[in-house]
Amino acid sequence: MNVIVAALGMLLLTTVPVLPAGFAQVKVPDPNGPPLEAGIWYPSDAPASSQRLGPYTQGVAVGGEVSGYGLPLVVMSHGTRGSFQQHYDTALALAEAGFVVASVTHTGDNFRDGSATLFVSAGFENRPRHIKALIDYMLAAWPQRGRLDPKRIGIFGFSAGAFTALVAIGGEPDLSLGRSYCAAHLTILGAAPPAQRLRDLWYSRPPSFTTRVSPPPSWWRPSAPCSRRKDLPASRPDPALAGRGR
Repeated sequence: MNVIVAALGMLLLTTVPVLPAGFAQVKVPDPNGPPLEAGIWYPSDAPASSQRLGPYTQGVAVGGEVSGYGLPLVVMSHGTRGSFQQHYDTALALAEAGFVVASVTHTGDNFRDGSATLFVSAGFENRPRHIKALIDYMLAAWPQRGRLDPKRIGIFGFSAGAFTALVAIGGEPDLSLGRSYCAAHLTILGAAPPAQRLRDLWYSRPPSFTTRVSPPPSWWRPSAPCSRRKDLPASRPDPALAGRGR
C-alpha cells in the first residue's frame, strides 16, 4: 500500500503543469552607461517548457505572446553582487498572478562586476537611475508596452535593492546615521567575536532612512508621459491580487 501511495505521489509531482508565463531577455539603454541587461516575465497562454536561466531552470514560454491588457508592472532590483535572474521565482509567481515583471542587472553591482556597489558613491547614483531607465524602456520602447497599465507600477527590492526602491520612490537616505551608529558601537564592532558582532548588529536595528518621503530627486524625469512619479495615489489593494494567497 505504501508503495502505491509513493508511486501516486511521484506521478502527481511529474504532472504538475509549469507556470503560464512568457519570458524575454532584453537590453535596456542607459543614457549614462552601457546597456542594462534585463529580464521580463509576463502572463502568457503559450506552451511553456523548461529553460535555463544562468544557474536556474524555469518553466516559461520564451517569446510567447502576452496575455491580457491593462496589466500592472512590477520592476525588480536585486541585492549587491546579484543579477536580474536572482528572483526569477518571485517574478514567475507574479506573472502567474497577472503582472508584468521587469528585472534589471545593475551595472557595477552584480556577480561579474563589483566596481560600483553601495559601498562607493557611484552605487548611490547608478542604482536608482537604472530603475528609471528600466521603467522608461517598458513604457516607451518595449514592443508589448500597449499591454501595460502605466498608472499601476510597483517596485520590488531585496537588500541593496530595497535601498534602491526607497530612493526611487522619493526616499532620502541619511548617510550620517550610518556613521554615527558605527562610532557609537565601535567597541562592539572591534572587540566582540564575529558571531557576536553579527547578532548585535542584527538586533540593535540601526535606523538607515528618514521616514519622510519627499518629492523625487532631480534626475527622476521619466520620458514616458504616463510615468510621472508625482501625485501618487494612496496605496490600495490591486484587483489582480484579489483572492490570492488564501
